[in-house]
Amino acid sequence: MKTSYSKCILAAVLMCSVSVVFGQKRTLLVETINEWKNCKNVLITATRGNVAVSDKNGYAISGEFPPEMYDVIVETSKNQRPVTDMVLTESGKFLVLIGRNGYTAKGIPEKLDARLKAINAADGEVISVSFNDNGDWIVVADDAVYGIVSGISDLQSIANENGRILTAHVTNDGVAIVCQNGVYLYGDFPKALPETIRKTTFPIYRVKFADDGSYFIADKKGSCSFGL
Repeated sequence: MKTSYSKCILAAVLMCSVSVVFGQKRTLLVETINEWKNCKNVLITATRGNVAVSDKNGYAISGEFPPEMYDVIVETSKNQRPVTDMVLTESGKFLVLIGRNGYTAKGIPEKLDARLKAINAADGEVISVSFNDNGDWIVVADDAVYGIVSGISDLQSIANENGRILTAHVTNDGVAIVCQNGVYLYGDFPKALPETIRKTTFPIYRVKFADDGSYFIADKKGSCSFGL
């Protein structure tokens, strides 16, 4: 079935004391993050939508989204519920992780869905989740790391060499796994990313990038650097 997409309309609204800013271009994210002087997480894609989240759960939203995903993000903000992580693939598959382990998703890999349901049933915590259009996926939970990534035979070996895995991110072309002792990059990733990581002075907690060369780096509190 063909998925329909709705474009966001440029506006600025205030919902339940949480700022939600809508726009068409990724420059909106840059302007909003600069105003916040803080950003704890983003969703960036090469051809679809983009989201930035502040430490106070303010949201900046731009680009094109599946209507169901757009509605979940706006409703979650309206109800002042924390979005823990977000995924939107270039083909329109999506996931919004809410709180400890709640999520709304469409088109995600079956094994990823089963793993998230198992964590939810056990009242575990999902810290980071990512997947792509090729069937690759990674879940970082409070007790372990789970996933299937082409070219990486053993995620635990990465942790053994680089310390506990904190968060992970996959695109159709590359992987970024943030560990206690460094960031593991694999496949195709933005050329500027390794040097930016090397020069980063805050403790890196999250690395995300899109296949168009854009990237985002942040610590747990929301100090960040980016090339969007």
